Amino acid sequence: MPPPYAIRPLAPAPPPGNTPKWGLLMQDPVRQEVPEAVATCKRAGIVVRMVTGDNVHTAQHIARECGILTEGGLALEGPNFRTMPEQELVRLLPRLQVADPALSSYMSDECMHE
Repeated sequence: MPPPYAIRPLAPAPPPGNTPKWGLLMQDPVRQEVPEAVATCKRAGIVVRMVTGDNVHTAQHIARECGILTEGGLALEGPNFRTMPEQELVRLLPRLQVADPALSSYMSDECMHE
């Protein structure tokens, strides 16, 4: 059984003389069965999207680990979509794979097929 957390480096090591005093990143690991469940849904023709309040970078990382965010997929967070014209948002919806909870009202079946 994996540990209840994972510790990963935030970035490549800084140049000599510019070393941070400390840094720690903790992340709950993706449950082992999630990537296969996502793959099963996709094989069945189900479009899988992740709606989360996480920071967009965290959300993208998790969505990639789960097999939700793929090449050409799009992740949008609230501040970006709030200023976007509705026509532009509707045009991007088919590529949307990771979204801020405020976007969920735009992801109805009717809107996805316009």
